[in-house]
Amino acid sequence: MRTRFPTWDSWIQQKVKPTLSQLEMLAEYTHVPFGYFFLAKPPNEELPSLEASSNLLDTFYLNQRRQDWYVEYLTTMEIPNSLSFTDSAKNMDVATAAALITQALSYDMPHRPIPSVDSRSHLIAQWERLGGLVVFSSMVGNDTTRMLDLAEFRGFTLQSHIAPLIFINSCDTVTGQIFSFLRECTHAWHCDDSGIITSGAPFSNPSNAIEHWCDDVATEIAVPATDLHNNFNPHVNLTLELDRLSHRYHCPTSIILRKLRATGLITFHKTNNIKDDNNRDYHHHLSERLVSAIIRNTQLGITPMTEALRLLEFSSIPEFDAAAATFGRRKA
Repeated sequence: MRTRFPTWDSWIQQKVKPTLSQLEMLAEYTHVPFGYFFLAKPPNEELPSLEASSNLLDTFYLNQRRQDWYVEYLTTMEIPNSLSFTDSAKNMDVATAAALITQALSYDMPHRPIPSVDSRSHLIAQWERLGGLVVFSSMVGNDTTRMLDLAEFRGFTLQSHIAPLIFINSCDTVTGQIFSFLRECTHAWHCDDSGIITSGAPFSNPSNAIEHWCDDVATEIAVPATDLHNNFNPHVNLTLELDRLSHRYHCPTSIILRKLRATGLITFHKTNNIKDDNNRDYHHHLSERLVSAIIRNTQLGITPMTEALRLLEFSSIPEFDAAAATFGRRKA
């Protein structure tokens, strides 16, 4: 720190104040939002683990900023903003919670679109209809040189009773993204008090019981036990059968394998040498609800253009204008 900022000790001792440009460099170096330096005291919030990578930290802070902006927007517009579904499944058993979330997302088997990319779009639309925000991305902001590491995390949830935000790492397969999304939804319906939950590398440390519950609920949503019993064919090659079921449920074969074991339809010795799908899709999606709100407020002169470009990950005003032509007239 002192090597990067020679006047650090003078700042701490309040002998001299850093300039705005120095604060900007400090914010970038420490991954602390620039505005925090102007608060009277540090905010009371859950922070990511210090072991998290700079890419994960920057992704988290950008999406936290988006969520904060949208909450403030709803407050300013005096829009009723208490979402009834958050924490509504906290005390439910797995089957009941899965049925509740399935119904809310209209994701029962008769309503599940084909192919997987259409199913993903359906889930995004349903989640936004409920009032949630969602971001799918494979890179940090709009920096194509900084790709997110799938091994570190698959997604995270920024909990909120007003505007819960789900972020999904789109370096994953399409079916992997769908399952991660369903799993993050279970966190929103459970609404753990920690505020920040990730799949793969937790910012906080929710109990194992909660994580197991979320795994089981998401798996039941993705692969309903009753439907699996009615459709699994034990008399064919297991690898081929898993591929068929993966297309049916829009779900990674590893999850189907887990469900087959849990339901007793197969035993462990049958599951060797099974490969998961690898239809990776580097997809980028920002919540239409959020985009429309940002564009509307910017056009009204409430949100500065520089802030809008940062929130939307746009590099130029023409890019904003193009988005405004598409989203500007939609209801936020």
